[in-house]
Amino acid sequence: MSNKINIDDFKTSKEIQQQAIIWSQISDQFKENLDFYQNFISKFKDYKIILTGAGTSQFIGDALCPYFFKKGLNIVSIPTTDIVSNPKNYLNPNDKTLLISFARSGNSPESTATFDIANQFVNNIFNLVITCNQNGVLAKKAKETANSELFLLPKESNDEGFAMTSSYSGMTIAALLFLSQLVNQNCFDQIENAICRFDKILFKLNNSIKNLNLQVNDRVVYLGSGEFKGIAIESYLKLLELTQGIIPAFYNGILAFRHGPKSILNENTTIIFLMSKDEYSRKYEFDLISEISNDKKIKQLVILDNKHDVNLEKFTKFYLNLDTNDLNEIIIGIYYILFAQLLAVNTSVAVNINPDNPCPSGEVNRVVKGVKIYGDFN
Repeated sequence: MSNKINIDDFKTSKEIQQQAIIWSQISDQFKENLDFYQNFISKFKDYKIILTGAGTSQFIGDALCPYFFKKGLNIVSIPTTDIVSNPKNYLNPNDKTLLISFARSGNSPESTATFDIANQFVNNIFNLVITCNQNGVLAKKAKETANSELFLLPKESNDEGFAMTSSYSGMTIAALLFLSQLVNQNCFDQIENAICRFDKILFKLNNSIKNLNLQVNDRVVYLGSGEFKGIAIESYLKLLELTQGIIPAFYNGILAFRHGPKSILNENTTIIFLMSKDEYSRKYEFDLISEISNDKKIKQLVILDNKHDVNLEKFTKFYLNLDTNDLNEIIIGIYYILFAQLLAVNTSVAVNINPDNPCPSGEVNRVVKGVKIYGDFN
């Protein structure tokens, strides 16, 4: 992918490249206050945990939820946008609830309204607000509400660019640290391991993406299962946002893709598989990869993997082994997102869009506008 502009000059690129520094700062912050955070989170082992946010902040929960569900937590991921419009469909007044809210700015109408609605509607509720903006409305609510705890990320995580990059991975790392305490899992070593690999993997992904020639009229599909379906959702959104929809992007689950969505395949389609760590799940992923490869209908098949698999490598020249199989699924997923972020920025510039401000006309904003909140849900 050839570009006349230096991609590194964009704020979004710098925010992608700084992510390991943000993870390190978050891990250190948590360690320094470990006893306090352990005492806080340990109260909620028998609570229903709701992960909530809007857009990218929602997709953090969509990846974390299946990972911690299989570890025994009573946990769900529900968008703020659903809670606000239909609170009685998602909130039970009698459930002991820990509401974990993710927000970059903390100023979107649905994020603040969800905090208010949940605290009015649920009898026994505590709040953990994970945000990047100390001056946001949500951060202020957390400080002023007795049944709340605020975890504030480093100010550098509050991306200046349009797309959530450092904020996404930073809030994911913060939530991983909190929730791991509930399942007696120490993830500090895993995070440190991920930090040490960052530059090497960043270099590898940048070199690989240069060979992916996405053009106007192309379409891209991200596929994943389990935690990686949540990762696929965030991945498709990055490309859609930063190209202003000029390159249509989609996502789906591995088995669900055959049930209609496979109709999108044509000579302009790039399929990107996010491979599972779980051997059982990989069997289904292998079958679909084999099927799509044999159909010979698409432009490009990309496979992101966490270990070397010779049986998959034979299907495409775009097989990328990140060698992260010793890490947990959430951190593997963050590295898959790194690929998606880099691809989105490169493609944005290639189609002559400014990735820092892909929609200057204002139909889509960095902080959502135009939402009227109604307070009479009872």
